Amino acid sequence: MSPSGKKLTSREIRIIDENSSYLGVDRRILMENAGAEVARQIRSIEGELAGKTIVVLAGTGNNGGDAMVAARHLSTEGSKVHLILLGDPERIRTSEARANWSIINLLKLTVESRVVRDVEALAELRDVILNSDIIVDGLLGTGIRGELREPLSTAIQMINESRASVFSVDVPSGMDPDTGRSAGVNVRADYTITLHAPKPFVDVAEKEQTGRVMVRPIGAPFEAEVIAGPGDLLDCLDRVGMRSDIVVASDDEEFVEGCELASQLLDLTVHLRSPKGSEQTVDCDGHLATTEAELIKQRDRSVLVLISSGLTTEVDSAYSSMVMNHARRLGVVVYALGGCDYITDGASLKVNWIEPPLPQHSLLYGSLFTFISHFISNGSPPLTAAAAASYLVRSSAKSVGQVFSKRRYVEALRDRLAISDK
Repeated sequence: MSPSGKKLTSREIRIIDENSSYLGVDRRILMENAGAEVARQIRSIEGELAGKTIVVLAGTGNNGGDAMVAARHLSTEGSKVHLILLGDPERIRTSEARANWSIINLLKLTVESRVVRDVEALAELRDVILNSDIIVDGLLGTGIRGELREPLSTAIQMINESRASVFSVDVPSGMDPDTGRSAGVNVRADYTITLHAPKPFVDVAEKEQTGRVMVRPIGAPFEAEVIAGPGDLLDCLDRVGMRSDIVVASDDEEFVEGCELASQLLDLTVHLRSPKGSEQTVDCDGHLATTEAELIKQRDRSVLVLISSGLTTEVDSAYSSMVMNHARRLGVVVYALGGCDYITDGASLKVNWIEPPLPQHSLLYGSLFTFISHFISNGSPPLTAAAAASYLVRSSAKSVGQVFSKRRYVEALRDRLAISDK
């Protein structure tokens, strides 16, 4: 369970999954732990499973992959396990889920697997679903978008008509995990096993929809919430869709060159203006604010960057507390750039301690500011925007090596900016 105790949105969960992999905890490990935990909770609640019929309904996303792992673990209990995949196996979205689907298809003695692409094929399994003892709902997870299509909506109706004990993985299928709203129809679960951390739906959804909600750990480290990593970058890139105009206030030619370099990669327009002060911040319109008065006008969409070369590369709790207090006092996101990067809105904290500190190079700072500005102007929260830029620039600079090369730096940036295409 998340030590922070926060309720995490679907976007935050995706960031954590990506950052867990960055920290060395592969997503396939998280999926294995998730499915094993679901099976463990079913055993604990249902008791002896031998002779019982268990139907596992899996979608083509990671929620379905979790359910497939649960099916494998439950298949050792002497029960009759049916795994029903709703959707095209060729369209299973992640390598982790595809790997577990391949395993399920090799379990010829303990799991009966079927593929259902339409309502007609689902109708053939109606009696199996309605007369089962236990149903594992792994159809849809935290990535639900819009109204449900067939055969998903009919499958959910069958689940709700059954006499089985219904266990939903992470969130009842058809329910938005962030709002608790239904996408037309949703599973009425007896138990919801939500993974890693509670989701916002637990505060708003009716008990008759979710049943008993259990929050279970899956091995994602707390550091995955705190690290400024590729998950933050992926989240920002997913929001990008609007062209930005970046206004730069600096008389440092290398800083301006860094802004222009980043802008070329992002297809932005850079405008120059005369500097009015020494503090460097980024506001929501892609401007670099230079006075505290200008900063406060844009406090909801600003990042105050404090540059220091004397900070340790070890995470310092006293320093992080000081930066958080500074952010609370000003009412803005503060980014303390140095040995470790500390980024905070006063309540949440992001730290970059894996990548080496940025060299004292104005070109790097210029590109850093431009990325922050662009992400904010496209709707990313300032905290996430700054964390994404920190990872992007620091990891790219690291790949260049000891002797700085602008060409290699640009190539590294381009590789990382392509993460959303992979």
